[in-house]
Amino acid sequence: MKRSRRPAARGRNGALLALAAGLFVGLAPAISVDRASSAAAQDDVVRSTYHDYRVVTVADGLINPWSMAFLPGGDLLVTERPGRLRIVRNGTLLPDPVPGVPEVLAVDQGGLMEVAVHPNFASNRIIYLSYSKPLGRVRLFFLRMEALLAYPDRRRPHATTAVVRGIFENDRFTLVDEVFEMDPSGGGGRDSTAVGWPSTPTATCS
Repeated sequence: MKRSRRPAARGRNGALLALAAGLFVGLAPAISVDRASSAAAQDDVVRSTYHDYRVVTVADGLINPWSMAFLPGGDLLVTERPGRLRIVRNGTLLPDPVPGVPEVLAVDQGGLMEVAVHPNFASNRIIYLSYSKPLGRVRLFFLRMEALLAYPDRRRPHATTAVVRGIFENDRFTLVDEVFEMDPSGGGGRDSTAVGWPSTPTATCS
């Protein structure tokens, strides 16, 4: 007498189907998370006419960041308009600002502005800083008197734009010399903190 094997086969098939269903249920959350992550990543992409890009936070805690420059070793220099030069290293903003930065006058849009790295920085360690340079009291007095007589309804200059170069080494800035200073008696314009000063700016370089 022959026994039928169909019920056993049906039982094995049922067990396999149950196991497959269990695995699918177990993997479903992971699949959903992966799809959600992929969708979120796609949502972060900003579309534009020429390029698509994604905004990524590099560092937190900066106050009025104005300019940045990368160093050959990977460090990032960032100027803060109130007058601080900061370092971002390995994705972390160092707690202390760079010492040795010249005094700035942070008024309106003036303050510590651009930072630029010399093309041969790896060998000479030179960087450049542009900033609002406060005018000396005597110079400021005569400039304001001159402005008062010529343009009584205008705001008076209190600073001028200057560019200095110095050595950046061991996380410190050492001033070498001043390579540019705008002559505030010749004008202000957008490149000066002499807001409202008429006529065309003039500059002196060294």
